[in-house]
Amino acid sequence: MIEDEAKTARAILNSLKGEGFAPVWVETGEDGFFVLSSQHFDAVVLDWMLPGRSGLEVLQTVRAKDAKTPVLLLTARDALEDRIAGLDSGADDYLVKPFALAELGARLRALLRRATADFSVEEKPTRWRRGPGDRPNFAPGNPSRKSN
Repeated sequence: MIEDEAKTARAILNSLKGEGFAPVWVETGEDGFFVLSSQHFDAVVLDWMLPGRSGLEVLQTVRAKDAKTPVLLLTARDALEDRIAGLDSGADDYLVKPFALAELGARLRALLRRATADFSVEEKPTRWRRGPGDRPNFAPGNPSRKSN
């Protein structure tokens, strides 16, 4: 996690540790760039407005070297143009401050699921299937469908 606000960072660290993550925290864009360039992470939570080097600069530089690591851009910038710029710069998700810690955890889990999914182009076409608790599940080749 690259976040310059200590209070926010501590809250995120505690929440993610409670969910079983092993977060690493740095406070500046320069430190974040260095850490991301020298180590592998399963996912990155990246603040946009950082001292030194902005989160977008870090993101663009990292994307030039590593297109696979999921990045969640975390920022107070909530304008539509900012969200588009963040996503177009390579972020996989965008979360506006203030936010619920539970939502941050859910978004990270979703990013990690997508990053580790094995999508094969040889699979049969997918169809929607209702599963346990009537939550939709993607089931390759399963033609069954339950209507509400």
